[in-house]
Amino acid sequence: MKMTFTEYEQSNENYDGYCSNCDAVTRWGETELDARGIECDDCGQKKVMGVEWAFVGGKIILEEDE
Repeated sequence: MKMTFTEYEQSNENYDGYCSNCDAVTRWGETELDARGIECDDCGQKKVMGVEWAFVGGKIILEEDE
């Protein structure tokens, strides 16, 4: 998933999650930065991780802000 640096920072600060099954930001404000294996509210799979872990694992690619 691609996101800007600003979006990434906001998702980290807000404790959002990233679902590797949906390839989307989810669990708004409910996910610790180092979380892994949490159930996704959208697809039901235990594929949600903290946005920081998603970035470290190469699931999130940062783009420059416009």
